Amino acid sequence: MSERTVFRGMLVEKKMKYRAAKAQCEGLVISLRGLINPFEEAEDLQIELIKNQADQLFKICKECNDLRKEIRKIEQELEG
Repeated sequence: MSERTVFRGMLVEKKMKYRAAKAQCEGLVISLRGLINPFEEAEDLQIELIKNQADQLFKICKECNDLRKEIRKIEQELEG
């Protein structure tokens, strides 16, 4: 198997992981918007759930950024 074929396979895999992680991020953002209701008293907010989802969002967004960098690097290798 050629190196180029290996890079193409890696690229497809990274793009699939990126799309899945991005969808998770978007879902968490929507969920957090629903949980952080500006018309609700602060002490009535589900703080633990908000914190857990925000922590998850941070972790997954970092994963998205890392995957995007890896995708760019692989694409540059394939172009060059």
